[in-house]
Amino acid sequence: MAKRAGAGNTALMLFPVATQISYLSHVYGLSAGDLIYTGTPAGVAAMHSGDVLELSLADLVSARWEVA
Repeated sequence: MAKRAGAGNTALMLFPVATQISYLSHVYGLSAGDLIYTGTPAGVAAMHSGDVLELSLADLVSARWEVA
């Protein structure tokens, strides 16, 4: 079983999600399907080759990346 290096949720963010989306849509223009990467929660260590990054949004979408 993989060791969890960190976990967080939107309640811990410096700016509310709606504020981030509004700002980014005005500055960059967002399209349907765009992902917004906001960083990691405090205490998360650097990633290394072979580490895996996974994310999920309820039961709607999930993604998995392995660090090269």
